[in-house]
Amino acid sequence: MTASTATRLLSAGALGAALAGCSGAAQLAPAGGLGAQSVARKPATQSARQPAAGDLFASAGAVAFASRQLRLPGESTGFESTGPKASTGDSILFISASMSGSVYAYDLREQQQIWGCSHCGGYGLATDPLDGNVAVATYEDYSTPIVQVYTVNTQHVGLTGTFTINNNDAQYALGLAFDAKGNLYASVTPSNQIVEFYASTIASRTGNPDRTYTLPDLAQADYIATDGDKVVVDGVSKNNDFIAVELTRKGDKVLNDYGSLTQKTGFPGGIAIDAKHNLTVNNQYGTLATYAAPWTGKPTATLNWNPAQNDYTGIALDPTQTALYASDFSSEYDGIGIGNTYPLKSVTGLVTYPMAEIFLGITVTRSN
Repeated sequence: MTASTATRLLSAGALGAALAGCSGAAQLAPAGGLGAQSVARKPATQSARQPAAGDLFASAGAVAFASRQLRLPGESTGFESTGPKASTGDSILFISASMSGSVYAYDLREQQQIWGCSHCGGYGLATDPLDGNVAVATYEDYSTPIVQVYTVNTQHVGLTGTFTINNNDAQYALGLAFDAKGNLYASVTPSNQIVEFYASTIASRTGNPDRTYTLPDLAQADYIATDGDKVVVDGVSKNNDFIAVELTRKGDKVLNDYGSLTQKTGFPGGIAIDAKHNLTVNNQYGTLATYAAPWTGKPTATLNWNPAQNDYTGIALDPTQTALYASDFSSEYDGIGIGNTYPLKSVTGLVTYPMAEIFLGITVTRSN
């Protein structure tokens, strides 16, 4: 492990400090099953901050939602129902918990948790725009980084395929994204590589990467977003800056610099691209910013999401393009999902139940 990599990973002590004061903290899954996480692979977040005065979620609706009882998924393989009824078929939010490796699914219209899966996730999530299938990054047998793809309908979430990233158990797919043709891209974090699984490989239900890209301007690739056949990746530059690049045939093209990790002005968070080709970038030091294509220059809109109490990591747009959801580790509410208006204007409140977790991946789909 290089010195730059070490700065991006949570040590056991740092993880404990980040969770100090959170009762009932989730424990790392025991060895020997699917999706357990080791402390050595924990991605860093900027959540080691003290809560500030005030409450970002003061509305009565947010308080009522936060008080609901969370139903944890069981220990069985795959997703199981955790809600009183099936999905309505409207927007369904999936959120991935890095400490336990669990994935939770919520019906946003009904404001209820409907499915859960133990030790099946932990890292990136993505939705295929062609069929609504959801990709989940995890580990197989606690050692091999993989991506699993699930179909989603009103009654069931079913596994359709398992795809191996490589055999390096110190790497993981923090970023996942499908392009418009159904090809799946995955970051090989904490390296500067991206792997691609062709749509034909996804259809075959198993396989290894069809192509590997090395990004010369990145020291570490984190999150991924696509716009048609264009692929945008954010991460850490060789100068320890938070940047985004566009994948090219010859390597990459730098789009923008969002701050310095060394000076604590920038830290890579999730990215998303809307139907009008606008790129939204999450700086984990507290800002969402939207950039018009070609995604250079100054932002067209920004939103400060109160970094003193929260730490947005992954972000995802809903199918209607009217809301942007963020996975979060909150110093006040533990791990949560948070809704934001889109185009960026305001933080709207909690969208998942609080728990002692660090959420990294998030995606929204509609059941088939």
